[in-house]
Amino acid sequence: MNRNFAFVGLLLFILGCTESVVLTPRDYPFLKTLEIKDINGTGATMDFEMLDTGIFPLTSYGVEYLEKSLYDQPFYEGEYLKVEIEDTPEIGRLSVRMSTDLVEGTEYVARPFVKQNGLTSYGEFMTFTAQGSSAPIIKEVSSYVLGMRLEIIIQGEYFSQRIANNEIRVPGTEPYFAFEIFEASSDQLRVRVFANVLKESYSDNERYDLQVLSGGQSDVLDRAFSIGYPRIASISTLSAAVGEEIFVELILEEERAFMYLAGNYEQVFFLAMLLEKVEGNLYRTQVTDYPPGEYSLGLLMEGIYNPYPQNFTVLEN
Repeated sequence: MNRNFAFVGLLLFILGCTESVVLTPRDYPFLKTLEIKDINGTGATMDFEMLDTGIFPLTSYGVEYLEKSLYDQPFYEGEYLKVEIEDTPEIGRLSVRMSTDLVEGTEYVARPFVKQNGLTSYGEFMTFTAQGSSAPIIKEVSSYVLGMRLEIIIQGEYFSQRIANNEIRVPGTEPYFAFEIFEASSDQLRVRVFANVLKESYSDNERYDLQVLSGGQSDVLDRAFSIGYPRIASISTLSAAVGEEIFVELILEEERAFMYLAGNYEQVFFLAMLLEKVEGNLYRTQVTDYPPGEYSLGLLMEGIYNPYPQNFTVLEN
């Protein structure tokens, strides 16, 4: 009798363990790295398999990769190169193409990943030797007038993900502008534009090419830019007494935090009247307490001064 009871107890224990294994779901995704294929002068493709999606919704998937020489460094803390697809992957085989930052003859390591609930799950690393990357493609820019914005965004494909591996050139504008890339991804470059000196004369018909160099390859957007600066289009009056209101219409693409109607800006003491937005490109200001007389006039914003062709007179009250 005791042996029968012990046997039944053992059987229930085994069944309980079996049920626990079968019914307990995996709470994180499980990936299996399969192969790296189609290695050529435009990139390489990693294949991997989604064996289990876990219990939380998946938000994206992709591949991370890095030069093996960096990967082998015991204390490397830099960022991996990455291709991320904002989509929910299904169970089964997946393919992701690596098309940027692959140098011919260089050995790389790569691994797949999926993201869910703020966490990232990875597959195993695989090693391959690259044969090259795709050349950059410029699609559009956020402004086609140099001098109007402090920053421009260049949209495209196959830019280097590393800032230092990209370069911006606009031939013919070197005396007037300098460019600094401060953010880079495979499809977007964010660029600061510095105005060295104002070009004395400019026209919409005078166009300049945009060239993006990335990873030793380049693309050109022909006649991408003209040159123009924020400036005064019209002013309601060219003479007013202290305290009187003036309305100014500006030509500009984006409003800056501090914009002034400035008089005698080239002198040590100059007249600065803060412009306040009315609507659209129409602004208002008031004549500040300044001695009566005639002053040169211009628009001052972000340290750039653009003169107006007519002078302004401060009248006696």
